[in-house]
Amino acid sequence: MPSLAVQFLAFVVFSATAATAERDENRRTRVDEMDHLRSQVELLREELRDCPCRRQRQMGIQILKEDNEVACNDGSPAGYYLRPSGSKRWVIYLEGGGYCYDSKTCNERFRDGEKTPLKSSNYWDGKKDGSGILSPDIENNPTWWNANAVLIPYCSSDLWSGNQSPNSARLGDDNVFMGSRIITSVVRDLLEKKGMANASQILLAGSSAGGVGVMLNVDRVARQVKRTGCNASVRGLADSGWFVDCKGTCAGKKNCPYSASNVVKQGYSYWNATVPRKCLTKYSKEPWKCFFGDTLYRFIETPIFVSQWLYDDAQRQICNIPYPKTKRTLRSVQKLGSKVGKV
Repeated sequence: MPSLAVQFLAFVVFSATAATAERDENRRTRVDEMDHLRSQVELLREELRDCPCRRQRQMGIQILKEDNEVACNDGSPAGYYLRPSGSKRWVIYLEGGGYCYDSKTCNERFRDGEKTPLKSSNYWDGKKDGSGILSPDIENNPTWWNANAVLIPYCSSDLWSGNQSPNSARLGDDNVFMGSRIITSVVRDLLEKKGMANASQILLAGSSAGGVGVMLNVDRVARQVKRTGCNASVRGLADSGWFVDCKGTCAGKKNCPYSASNVVKQGYSYWNATVPRKCLTKYSKEPWKCFFGDTLYRFIETPIFVSQWLYDDAQRQICNIPYPKTKRTLRSVQKLGSKVGKV
């Protein structure tokens, strides 16, 4: 009969072998479960790829013909593009595209054939593909792919701030500026006719000039939604719209006649612009300052996410800073980046 020591050793070896076998079995089970999960994910991916909300890829145009209170620069009716999904989540995107700030710059802007759609709805396409945050592809837009997608084309050239009344064009100048009014009109149409009154989430987003428009209008949109009794949470997303004044950053120049502050100062009057009330109260003698992100953000009450490249090319250009090919211009760009990032 084996000794107790030998019996104990055999028991230890058997127990270790059994434990190893159990670990191997558990490992195989986990691998099988992961393989099953991957197959289920692939099946779900294929189902989502073929669902109706993804098959309707394009957004259809909606012209606001019945609203006489809003128009593009040339007086043609404003409008928007819509791709409904049946979701309670909505993305409203403000298109970008620069600006003009007096009769001369606006005439130059409108003579540019590529920019003609930025002044008139007469040149808009009947349908548009959604891209970026308006994309219906879950791979490219994993958070908002199935939301109702709204694109408001930019045809007011006023950083979405104009608040002119109809027939208010100046003598010898046929341009009208109604950017802020256009946003209000589109939101009203969506709430009253397109089902947005049942929304749970509304995101007002935009890039460049559209990003400025988000910061200027997101509180106004939130109040408009609330007044209708809609309980949706309204949020803002401003991409590349955080511009700063160029004072002291104009590549060593003492005077910058086309600096951001001088341009916006002219534009504020030319557009009959509207800015957030609290900012206007604070800067009643210099209301044009409310176009700059580092001034405006303090007065925005609606939650907003801002994404801004420190060395944004548009910011460099409006500050009259040449492309950095010399140490001097490089220092000017770096100085500008430091100012953009300072809050």
